[in-house]
Parts: sequence; structure tokens; C-alpha cells
Amino acid sequence: MAPGVRAVLTGICLTAFANICWAYPAWDNPWWPRDLLEKFDATFEELERQRPPQGPFVCTTLKSWRVENLIASGTEGDRIDRIIGYGCEQPASSQTTWICEPSRPDTVCAGPVLGTVFNWEKEREAGPGQTSMMEEEDVEIGPGDINTVVLAMRFTDDGEEESEEEENVQEDKNKVDAQSIAERGMEDSSLQVVEDWPAQNLGLGQVSGVAVCPAGHVHVFHRGDRVWDDSSFDDENVYQQQDLGPIQTDTVVELDPSTGDLVRSWGKGIFFLPHGLAMDGDGNYWLTDTAMHQVFKFPASGDSVPLLALGEAFQPGSDDKHFCKPADVAVDDSTGDFFVADGYCNSRIMKFSKDGSLLLQWGHPSPQGHGLSGPPPGTFSVPHSLAMARDRGEVCVADRENGRVQCFDIKEGKFTRLFREREFGGRVFAVDYNPDQGGVLHLVNGPTLVGAAMPVEGFTVRFNDGEILDTFRPTARGFSQPHDVASAPDDSAVYVVEIGPNKVWKFVPANEQPNVILPP
Repeated sequence: MAPGVRAVLTGICLTAFANICWAYPAWDNPWWPRDLLEKFDATFEELERQRPPQGPFVCTTLKSWRVENLIASGTEGDRIDRIIGYGCEQPASSQTTWICEPSRPDTVCAGPVLGTVFNWEKEREAGPGQTSMMEEEDVEIGPGDINTVVLAMRFTDDGEEESEEEENVQEDKNKVDAQSIAERGMEDSSLQVVEDWPAQNLGLGQVSGVAVCPAGHVHVFHRGDRVWDDSSFDDENVYQQQDLGPIQTDTVVELDPSTGDLVRSWGKGIFFLPHGLAMDGDGNYWLTDTAMHQVFKFPASGDSVPLLALGEAFQPGSDDKHFCKPADVAVDDSTGDFFVADGYCNSRIMKFSKDGSLLLQWGHPSPQGHGLSGPPPGTFSVPHSLAMARDRGEVCVADRENGRVQCFDIKEGKFTRLFREREFGGRVFAVDYNPDQGGVLHLVNGPTLVGAAMPVEGFTVRFNDGEILDTFRPTARGFSQPHDVASAPDDSAVYVVEIGPNKVWKFVPANEQPNVILPP
């Protein structure tokens, strides 16, 4: 690799090379501080030829970044001797990442940028083919009050490109890493599965949703005899099995949290393809049906008549009056406003008032070819699950096929923070927020589709800094197809449901369940 500048954008393009990142910085942007870039003895002609479209920068208040993220995109022997950074004028919240785009007046970092340059020098210490190194090293990037945008770095020493043999070594290493993670001792988890809960066979179909009401009872949403498969929808997202009629078994089931015994059930003859389930502070049910392309609110008593129904039955759409396979709902109990993850087709989040009036919407499909860095914030590839962090004023989205959780301000829908870890394995199906322990997320991933297979398991993540505090799974093999997660109000239990096997799992802290014997 020849010496020269390699573009890098914190948060969006942190580990990517110029050929991946140039969709975001704009060389022809009039506020680009080109004079500072020209201090590099780099081959700008090559960069100029790419002439990307104008796009956002990314600001962050972090005072340092892990070295592994900054230099993972080099090759052996590379040496970074300088990083250029620029501060944004308007501060962002602590430990968060924000969009900074001149064409959008609502963005947090309102240019022009400050011309602050930070220098740093460190030898790369990785061996051939390794993609993370020096995990414990931090890069200091300036005064604590500077909201820095890292724009470019220079590799000064020629490195050797990986040979096919080295690539194979890396592939084998990935397999070993995934295997070692999968073989972690179950005793390391503070959450352990409760055996024989529920004790009785509930006869559930695919279990798509789970929620815990204020009283602590567990409520699940299942599909009875219906299965979502390749024949369920046509190319226009129209449901193809209306002739079967609605499901003729109760699709909403309430369970006693201690015993798992059936308390009651309802929902017969209403739904066609259940998906999302949420409950508000009054115990009302919020449900989505992907076949009907609708969102419903039902009373806490359970009834055949909804209190509110949004969308047009069996009519997919992308305007303000329609949904397309809506996935989930989250409710702000302080105002009655609610959010809909819409969903499989529209890649957007919609905010409604308590009477169903549309207040706000944001999001669009993630671009293709975004590389290792991940797509820009505010873009989605199946926004699949929502969690309301009421005490933080944020709503969090399980961005399923992007393998991450994004959080947004509940008032204006502005991006606030991102959770994305290698352990997630590239897919995150569901997320739940609990204010206990200072605020944590519980989330579940799904089967890996690309790359080394990672364990399918649950994670407990600290909300403030994204640190993984715990992982949990029902057996050493992990889950099969987890679809949703919920926690008790006091975080004394976590519940996970699967669409195959059709199962409800309960997890409690290990010190509350001694001598747990796990099934093979």
C-alpha cells in the first residue's frame, strides 16, 4: 500500500478506506478546510478523481477512540503518523455521535467547522492479516470540549498486501474466535434460564412478540397455525392468504410471571400475521399485523374491538396513511405519543399523537456498499423492534439487518447514539430498555448470514457507554430463532420468545436460582 491519505469518518466510516467512505465527505463542499489537508504530502489527484456527492460529516464528543478502530484498515507495517480533526461549533451530548450536515439546518453540528488540528503518532503492532490491535490504547484528540470530526489519516510506511494464505489464516482465526465465544462457560452469565417455565404446553404458534405489563405479567403474541414464508406476500407486499381468514385461536396469551401458568388469552378471529407487541403504562395492548399492514391499540381487558386502528387493511403503502409490514410499537407514557417501526418495506420510524395523528417521521433505507464501517445513522435495513427509554428521552431501534441498535430523541427524532458490536454477529432482532442499573439494554441477535457464525444469544448492554455487561442463552448451543425480548419492570427477569422453536424463555439472575442444570 502506497503512502497517502486514507479517509476515515468516526461512527460512520471509522474503519473504512477512502473507496468506501467517499459517499460522505464532500471535497467540492465550499466549507471543506482544504488548506489543512494540503499539509499532507499525499496524492490528492487520486482522491479528487472520485469527486463524491455532498454528504454529512460525523461529530462526536468523545475525547478518544480505540486504536483498533482507527488503524484496523491498514496492512502490516503501516504507520499512522498524523490524524487531522476538526471541531464542530455546536456541542453534542456527551458520549454520543451526531450528524453534521450543512444542508440540514436541524442537524446538531451547524458548520462552518473549526480548524483545529490534532497530531498523533503510533506504530502499528499487528501481525499479518489481523484486523484489530492495541485494544487498550486510546488516541487523545484534543481538548475535552472539542467535538471532533476525524477526516483523514496518513499511513507513512509501505505495508504488504495480504496473500491468499494470510487471508485463509484470517478466515480460520475468525472461525476460532467465533467458536471460542460460543464455548464461553454458561456460568459466566449472571442470567440463567428458568427450567420448565412455563410448565404447561401452551400450544403456541410462531411467537413473534413479548411484553411485560406494569403488574409484571408476561404477555405474548403468536401466530397460531400461520407461518410467514416465501409464499405469504407477492412482489408488491400484498398478503396472499386472506382467503384463510383470521387466525381461529387466541393469539394473545397472558402468563403468571412466577409459575408461567396461563392467566387468560384472547385475540381469536382478529389477526392474520401477528408481529409486534407493546404495552403502555395503563396495560393497553399495542399490536402490529404485517399481513394487514396495520397497527392496533386494544384495551387492557382484551377485546375484539380496538380502541385505535391505523393503516388500511391489506393495503401496503408508504404515505402518511399507510404502513408496509409494520414491525413494532413503543409508547411514551408521559405524553401518550407512540412510535411505529415501519418496518420491512419503508425503513422509517413514525411518531403519532395519542389520538393517532402523525407528528413526525424519519429514516430511509441504508445504502449498499457501506463496508465495514456500517451505514449512516438514521438509515435502516428492517427496523424490527422498538424500546422506549423514557428516563433518557430516547427511543431505540433494533436495526435488524445492520446488526445494530440506534437511538433517537423522542421529541424531534434526532439521532443520539449507536450500539454495534462484533459479538452481535451482524443482526439484531429485538431490543428492550430497563432503567435499572443506571439504564441497560437487553437485546437478542439472530443467526449469522454472512461471515463467521456467532452465537445466537441475548446481551445486556450498559446504556451510557455500550459496554456488554452480560450474555445469556438457554443452552450451550444458544437460541435458534429469537424474535423479541422484554424485561420485568424491576429487571428481575428477562423474557425471550422464538419463532422456531415456538417457545417463551425466562431468565433470572443466577443468585436467585441456585444449582441450575441446563439441558443439552
